[in-house]
Amino acid sequence: MQAITHAGTHVDAPWHYGPQSGGARSKTIDEIPLEWCFGEACVLDFREFDPGTEIGTGDVAERLDALDHDLSPGEIVLLETGADELWGTPEYLTDFPGMSSEATNYLLEAGVRVIGTDAYGFDKPFAEMGRRFAETGSSEELWPAHLAGREREYCQIEKLANLDRLPRRTNVPLVAFPVRIENASAGWVSPVAFAEPE
Repeated sequence: MQAITHAGTHVDAPWHYGPQSGGARSKTIDEIPLEWCFGEACVLDFREFDPGTEIGTGDVAERLDALDHDLSPGEIVLLETGADELWGTPEYLTDFPGMSSEATNYLLEAGVRVIGTDAYGFDKPFAEMGRRFAETGSSEELWPAHLAGREREYCQIEKLANLDRLPRRTNVPLVAFPVRIENASAGWVSPVAFAEPE
């Protein structure tokens, strides 16, 4: 039996970013500690960002400041781009901002181990990465947020939806256990948030 684990809403394991993370063998999806995948989440709003924009450290810090929120180790961070509203259209694949390596590391240094996005991908869209690479010749333009996982272990949730329906932005109880597939670089997930209206 064969299946594509990176289709639909899924969790990328560190193995997806490379064979090593932080000098040790990268974990596959069946090796991810389950405690990484549940806890309290906060939602950072990047809906006003233009497609192809890179989210920087200052952008993340500004949104945390606006929420008057300090990240805690093990907290899950969800990036709201509004891209889920484009589901079923060609623009879903191209019209979203992506994380920079620096912003990703900023969250990881705070003890975050899972970062989710409602966009098709975690980095900038493929075409924008390719354009920047062709313009600069720098390989650092290719998959910068993914490749941050070669230095520090973390997981990405891609293709989330309905973050705008959460009744609050912080302290959202979230469960996001991936399907455990032996030796796989990702596993499908159906995240569930538990939040009473404030």
